[in-house]
Amino acid sequence: MTPHRAAAQTSDAALAESLFIEGRKLITAGEVAAACPKFRQSHELDPQLGTLLNLAMCYERNGQTASAWAAFTELSRLASRAGQKARADFAAERIQALEPDLAYVTLRVLPPPPWSQPETTLDPSPWWPAAIAGYAVTGVGLVVGGITGGFALDIGGSLECPMDACTPADADDLSRATTLANAANVSFAVAGASAIFGIVATVIAVNDEKVELSSRGMIFRF
Repeated sequence: MTPHRAAAQTSDAALAESLFIEGRKLITAGEVAAACPKFRQSHELDPQLGTLLNLAMCYERNGQTASAWAAFTELSRLASRAGQKARADFAAERIQALEPDLAYVTLRVLPPPPWSQPETTLDPSPWWPAAIAGYAVTGVGLVVGGITGGFALDIGGSLECPMDACTPADADDLSRATTLANAANVSFAVAGASAIFGIVATVIAVNDEKVELSSRGMIFRF
């Protein structure tokens, strides 16, 4: 230990003793509230079991039940460790006497109301993009079928000649009308098939957890 540190500790001990004496005088004078800080400061500067005992008793006399209980608890632990049975037993008695007067805070965690339950975010089914694609193809097929069918009607609607009796120009128009009509029929067929696929994909996406794949195909359980 350096001389400087030794001097500092001696100074702290002297100040702690002075504060302890002031605290005792204030207790004698009946000024309990003013005495407790003196004992606390003295104990912080130079921890001693006697100072801690006076601090705990001061807190108790001043009505500071929780602080007194904490000080007596520390005194009981330190006195037992130091082999001072009388002080440890006295502290244990005071702890037992103070416990009924301690204020306790009980926290009850209530379940949140139903309307405040957090929403559960589910990963989207991989079938949704397929359903959207099916509906998109359906729309394109209907548009293309409508356009080509309209052209077919516009070109061939006024033709009344049979194929073998048509003029070359009328026969050419009739062929074009037939080609457009066939294209319209194919477009409408693709649109219908795509619509069915979109509906099936939607059902699978909605009931993703209710779909089983087996050797017999897809089984839907509703």
